[in-house]
Amino acid sequence: MLKSLAIAAGLALGALAIPGAAHAASVPSNATDYYRTRIIGFDAGPEPVKKGRPLTVHGTLQWKGKTWQPLKGAKVKIGFSPGLKKPLTVVATVTTDRYGRWHKTFKAKKSGTWYAVVSFKDTDRYLSIATSGDYVEVR
Repeated sequence: MLKSLAIAAGLALGALAIPGAAHAASVPSNATDYYRTRIIGFDAGPEPVKKGRPLTVHGTLQWKGKTWQPLKGAKVKIGFSPGLKKPLTVVATVTTDRYGRWHKTFKAKKSGTWYAVVSFKDTDRYLSIATSGDYVEVR
């Protein structure tokens, strides 16, 4: 079930998620000189969190040249789904800093799964990426 939710999250936010992968990239049909991307350190927490308390979602976006490097200035969509049969909603869009880091703090309202997705245009030469999700219980 979680795998199918990760796929739905990726498709709903404009990227393709690969089941079982912590991070996944979609490959355009005309991919020749595209750079791979990844999100490392993705986390939503604390886990569990009390209702009304701060909940932070964060991670770091990188691209692969000769080595993995920070991807600055990219837009990261943060998505939330309160359950397997509930729709995924984009709740915020944040921009990565010069180190590729991003974060956003929310007020904890209900339990559910948090996602991060980065979609690029074909002209950006980066492959889109989606996390597999992080479930947070709100008590």
